[in-house]
Amino acid sequence: MLGGLQLLGPIGILVGPMLVAFLQALLLMLRKELDVLAKENGETQTTPA
Repeated sequence: MLGGLQLLGPIGILVGPMLVAFLQALLLMLRKELDVLAKENGETQTTPA
C-alpha cells in the first residue's frame, strides 16, 4: 500500500494492492501453463515411436 501511495498518490491506496493481486494471479497462470507444457514435452519424448 505504501509503495502504491508513493507512486500514484491517494488513488494508489486502492490501485497498489489490486495491481499486486493481478500480478500474482498472472504469475500463477503462467506457472501452471509452463507446467502443462513441460508435462506434454516430457510425455512426447518418453513415448516410443
